[in-house]
Amino acid sequence: MEEVLKLYYGPNFRREREAVDILVRALDSEQETVRTVAMGHLQRLTGQAFDDARAWRDWWADHRSSFSSMRKEAKS
Repeated sequence: MEEVLKLYYGPNFRREREAVDILVRALDSEQETVRTVAMGHLQRLTGQAFDDARAWRDWWADHRSSFSSMRKEAKS
């Protein structure tokens, strides 16, 4: 099953999902710099552009299971 998932989502699919998990959590940081950097990386990885943490959490909750990063799509 793991090999099928790698073929469909790319070889780094688990690491990329974990990265997005971490970045979405970082949006709740008390430090503005952390939030800004996290949002930039989320936009780069996902191709989405939301203005607040709640929108990111909602989007991620709906798309986590089927997520495929923009980096994989750009290489295709």
